[in-house]
Amino acid sequence: MGGDLTMMIEGSREPVLEAEQIETLIASAGVEVTASILEAFWVSNDELVKALNRQLSQGALSDAAKSAHALKGSAANLGAVALADIAKMLEMACRNEQANDAETHFKQIPDSIEVAKIAMEELLKSA
Repeated sequence: MGGDLTMMIEGSREPVLEAEQIETLIASAGVEVTASILEAFWVSNDELVKALNRQLSQGALSDAAKSAHALKGSAANLGAVALADIAKMLEMACRNEQANDAETHFKQIPDSIEVAKIAMEELLKSA
């Protein structure tokens, strides 16, 4: 195991997950605890995505930048590198008041979350 898991995202191949971060968590906390941590991560992501949707639709780019920053950090902490990268681009677009770019990046988040979730579930199954 180890390394980056690569899956298809919008027709291109890019690392989705730094597997080492999840593997280290599994080794230190066990599969069950890791699964519960990941479940909390997905719940938190759902809340952030809902907040981002609301903030972007209201034009609250400053608030959306903060939510995107939180999403970026939580994704990076668990090795979801593709999701963290998209959240970073979203954050920067919001900070630069580029509403159209922010909307474009926001639309990529659901697919990125889905492939990260699949990759993490595969790691849990193989542990």
